[in-house]
Amino acid sequence: MIENNAHLSPYTQVSLIFSALANPARSAIVHRLTVSPCFVAELVEHLGVAQPLVSQHLKVLRQAHLVCAVRHGRQHRYELTDQHVTHLFLDALQHTQEHSDSTVPGSTDPADSAEHNDDAPLT
Repeated sequence: MIENNAHLSPYTQVSLIFSALANPARSAIVHRLTVSPCFVAELVEHLGVAQPLVSQHLKVLRQAHLVCAVRHGRQHRYELTDQHVTHLFLDALQHTQEHSDSTVPGSTDPADSAEHNDDAPLT
């Protein structure tokens, strides 16, 4: 029996977004860009990886329409395409932090506060 996947076609673009975010380095780039736009050199410094690798990750994020490049002279400053990307990423980050023992550096997860400390006495 041949299966018709036409009913799944609207989800192809959504899958591409999540696929692009599935790499931790690309997620870190998007997380950094939720704060403010950055030049490639700033992202290289932030991630601590080589510039060609950052550029490859930015290409994937551009293809998924998550980031865009704004030309500034001979350089490009990268920013998120719109607020939907910011909300999508930050909601996903909050969800994972609520359902995981690991946290992202620099996050504002309430579970990191003293009142949620595993060593604190239960009341």
